[in-house]
Amino acid sequence: MFVKRVLCITALLCLLFLSCGCQPTPEKQVVINKGEDNLNKIIDANNSGMPTEVSPIPASEPIEWKDSFSSIDEKTQIIVDATVTVPPVNTIPVLEVEPSHFTSEQIKQAANALFDGSEIYSGKDVLTKSMIEENIIDINKSISEYESENDSGKYDYMIGKLKASIERFEELYKTVSDELPKEPPCYEFKDCMINLYTDTSGKDARFIDVFDSGDRDSELLFTTNREYVVTEEVLQSETNIGDQLSYTEAKETANRYLVAMGIDYMDISYAQVGRRAISDDNFQGDKTGEKNVSGTINEADKNVEPDELCYVFYYTRNINGVSATYIKEHNGTSVDGVDGGKIYRAPWKQEYIEVFVDQNGIASLKWESPTSVTGYKSENASILSFEESKDIAKKNLQIIYNQFIMNQNVTMYITRIIFGMTRIAVNGEDKKYIFVPSWDFFGYYEITTNSDTKYVSSKNAYTMLTINAIDGSIIDRGLEY
Repeated sequence: MFVKRVLCITALLCLLFLSCGCQPTPEKQVVINKGEDNLNKIIDANNSGMPTEVSPIPASEPIEWKDSFSSIDEKTQIIVDATVTVPPVNTIPVLEVEPSHFTSEQIKQAANALFDGSEIYSGKDVLTKSMIEENIIDINKSISEYESENDSGKYDYMIGKLKASIERFEELYKTVSDELPKEPPCYEFKDCMINLYTDTSGKDARFIDVFDSGDRDSELLFTTNREYVVTEEVLQSETNIGDQLSYTEAKETANRYLVAMGIDYMDISYAQVGRRAISDDNFQGDKTGEKNVSGTINEADKNVEPDELCYVFYYTRNINGVSATYIKEHNGTSVDGVDGGKIYRAPWKQEYIEVFVDQNGIASLKWESPTSVTGYKSENASILSFEESKDIAKKNLQIIYNQFIMNQNVTMYITRIIFGMTRIAVNGEDKKYIFVPSWDFFGYYEITTNSDTKYVSSKNAYTMLTINAIDGSIIDRGLEY
């Protein structure tokens, strides 16, 4: 199938095409308000100590919620069997933040850390003509394989994606030479991009691509030729995935690099198992591409050797001992392209750092949406107890998932509940946000159709409900309020 570098190159191609979107936010009025005045009054009036429900909890007395109930229309059955995770803290501040941008110094420090002191070069197209030729040959082989099994058209999606990749490689082919450019490193943005590399062959190939839209979208992507995807398997703290590299060793490796990058305000919020992305010998993924393109693999693909696996850590901002809750999916509103005069806000991805760690060190790292802290709205907010939040959750789950999927029977499972911090938007301000304490209810759902076909949603950090722990309001993760 693909050669070692094809997924990295594909990611680079995506970033190059993203650079076309370097545009300022359209001048539209920001209109959001869902009880913010009441929230502000509660924050201003309550700066006392936290209730006992969020004080340190002995390990022998974990909080659990077990229950079952249905939506109002009784089409959705909701089963709760979850342990509640609460950090051992006594004060919760409310932080004021806004989008930030990667500085030249930040990028330089990250490059020096991630490249381990190797010589750094700048290069937008770190490809030679021969490298592109090899990739096109391998992609054509994959296309032939899919087409030979495509009688019913079930592989049309993947074939189309591969043919589009060839077209982009052919365009790049016109601009590259037979030798790699070895220009001195440049840490200033050009067309919204900074591209750095150390080598392009062997085990030590390393690349950094930084994208900045000029508005609020920024991303730093470090890649090597060791390609992994995320499985559905969630890693519990200190759980090892093999004998050759322990969870603790992998975490220490990731922490060491983050410290070298100058990042001391993030902790691991979530962890998963990763595995080799593409292998002619053992990859048996869904050839339709629907699963693999989104970065997950099938359950059947997890039975691989330990050296094919890696640790995937998700770091988020730690606020006085409470981490910002990491999510991958939610049932909130999508605001992309919404402009109806009543709701308008350009989406801003949550800040996180995703780190893949294998036996050789950092295989890849992505730093999304850097954030600046601008102040404290409260140094110690008063919050709702879990018992109060549980009642709110039950009532709203019954309402929100009423007629969730028309004419289908749905079973929803709530499997874990996290007390953390969630970023919400400030009314009337385009780029001002606050971090508030929140309760997140994670899980997944199963749909049984009339023909008895069963569909299971993703289980990857899928939050079904987010409650503002200050005032009990429901936070729409899409709209961020």
